[in-house]
Amino acid sequence: MKAIITDLDRTLLHTDKSVSEYTVDILKKCHEKGILIMVATASPLRDVWIYNDLIGFDAITATNGAVVSLSQNITEFGISCESGETILSKILIFPDVFLSIETSKGLYSNRDIPMLSYYNTSPSDAVYFGDDNDDIEPIMNCGPGIAVSNAIPSVLEVAAQLTDSNDSDGVAKFIEKHIFNGV
Repeated sequence: MKAIITDLDRTLLHTDKSVSEYTVDILKKCHEKGILIMVATASPLRDVWIYNDLIGFDAITATNGAVVSLSQNITEFGISCESGETILSKILIFPDVFLSIETSKGLYSNRDIPMLSYYNTSPSDAVYFGDDNDDIEPIMNCGPGIAVSNAIPSVLEVAAQLTDSNDSDGVAKFIEKHIFNGV
């Protein structure tokens, strides 16, 4: 495994938004073994920095893909406050525009988020951890896609494997048991 991608809220973080010393230690060991640590979250970038200071993420995708930080270089993919219908009708004629939309059925994008390609890593060489609608597509496209046990039913249905809940350090336990044994 070359990369680990994880959601934050209700996945890597405990319900009270804390991250255990055990989890931080496991993720630091991943770095020591040359495994990239990436985060993909709906949260804004300002909410990710405290965890970045603890863990040192190699890449961050925040605000459901509207902001990407690769090696501390931040790119924002914002949309003005105009009508969504007007924007969509005008924006789709430009092939170099990046657009991501979240609906109750999942997260959709007209372009891949560049976290893995930046590090020349394929989705099959990355494990993805998640719990909610915006995690369904990456769980299905990474190898393997893992759901924490507190995930919503639609995520549990598509996940290749299940790990303990966020409050039981499921991500760190999975990494220690399944990834460290193969590295």
